[in-house]
Amino acid sequence: MSLETNIVEYNSNYDFSKIVFQKPESCVGGYFSRATENTLQTPYLNVKEVSLDNKELFCSLNNDDDSRYFFQFLYDIEEFVLLNTENNSKKWFKKEIPSEILYKNQKKPWIIDRSGDIILRLGIAEEALEDFSKVNSGDNLSLTLTLEGVKFGSKIFSSVWNCNNYKSFDSNYNLFDNVEEEELFRMSDNEPEPKVVEESVPTVPVEESVSSVPEQKVVEESVLTLPEVKQVPDEEVVNDTNPEEVRKMDKKRKKKKRRRKKIIYANKVKYIDTLA
Repeated sequence: MSLETNIVEYNSNYDFSKIVFQKPESCVGGYFSRATENTLQTPYLNVKEVSLDNKELFCSLNNDDDSRYFFQFLYDIEEFVLLNTENNSKKWFKKEIPSEILYKNQKKPWIIDRSGDIILRLGIAEEALEDFSKVNSGDNLSLTLTLEGVKFGSKIFSSVWNCNNYKSFDSNYNLFDNVEEEELFRMSDNEPEPKVVEESVPTVPVEESVSSVPEQKVVEESVLTLPEVKQVPDEEVVNDTNPEEVRKMDKKRKKKKRRRKKIIYANKVKYIDTLA
């Protein structure tokens, strides 16, 4: 499909004043103000359902971020159409039409259903009817829309949007659909292996290595000698583990001389034995 060349940039900073409306001319059922040709390429939108009725396209979009961002952009254009009509109403219709009346009688190019999904209501070119009959639920479409102008009736007015064609892509697209699995492995096997660089360690001759080590000085430690300490025997050392020696020592203690000591206590004389 060939796309329109004059495409409106889809962004929030778009200057809507570039859209110029001509003086309305009489037509069947009212008047029509033609706009300078402005073609809008939408982002890829996930389509829930597409239906055709009397050369009109009803495109239901899933309620996701992409759909809501595009809807805000389209809403801003509709606001510009309304304000432009209010500003030119005296020049076009010889009377001022207040914005409240315009808001009440403006017909939008969309419908919001109960589930919150956006349904675009667009005119469609005859050559595009066959292409849109191939669209299935869940397809991702980028629509090519053209703002033709504004149509005025006795009770309502609305902008006229036509859908010329679309672009689509498969969300399940696989980059390797046309490549055999064996070919993938063959491609990976053909990749050059990384080279391992071995670092060479310099070898030192044994003689040089030994001679290069300085000799260590051996320091002779002098041993400190202490004078002998003579021990004065106090008593004979008794081996406590030998019961015979213990009995002999007890006998020696008993043989020590005893002496009697005279003490006077309470006018009485007493003698106690003491060891010598």
